[in-house]
Amino acid sequence: HLHINVLCHYINDECQGCDVTYTLTAEDLTGGVMPIVGLDLYVNGLPYYSSGPISEVFFEYTPQSMETGCADIIDVEMVALNLVGLEAYIPKTIDTADHEMIEE
Repeated sequence: HLHINVLCHYINDECQGCDVTYTLTAEDLTGGVMPIVGLDLYVNGLPYYSSGPISEVFFEYTPQSMETGCADIIDVEMVALNLVGLEAYIPKTIDTADHEMIEE
């Protein structure tokens, strides 16, 4: 599962910037027979987070939030790998202009 939260900051109706937070979740549905051995997050094609080698039945992580512009299009991909080499791939595209705003 890949959850993305975008919060944009406004002063006098003018966007000052946005913060994007990713929460990555992967679960071995076999209960430990095929544990998760790696989880990676790519933002606009570049590596943003890698779990490194792991062996988990359930893994969840929220990397530090990323600052972006007010009308950025961001391509995000999460890849989870299990013990036998099967990948779960979740791609998402977000537009920061379409998200929650906070008036400061």
